[in-house]
Amino acid sequence: MATIADVVLPAEEFALQDTSQALDSVEFQAERVVASNADRVMPYVWIVGSERDTIEDALDADPNVENFALVTDLGSQRLYSMEWVDRIETLVRVIVDEQAVILAAHGTNEA
Repeated sequence: MATIADVVLPAEEFALQDTSQALDSVEFQAERVVASNADRVMPYVWIVGSERDTIEDALDADPNVENFALVTDLGSQRLYSMEWVDRIETLVRVIVDEQAVILAAHGTNEA
């Protein structure tokens, strides 16, 4: 039997809260979460609505982002792989360990 849950997180609970606050009008779309090995998960996130340098400065300053890499640049939208700090990974690890699937995740910061 499958269970489907629709979960809403307040913006202040979102892993990229600091990045979101640093950017004016931005949209995040989680593409997928990959268990890269037994100890780490690697989310892939589309970021839409800001210039590349501005996004990457915000990601560099975000204490929840341990590492990130640009995967695809389509001009107005960019796909990043990232590693989050341990406290963020705990929630994601539970999802992966339970073999759950994130069907969609979406967030915006409308200035």
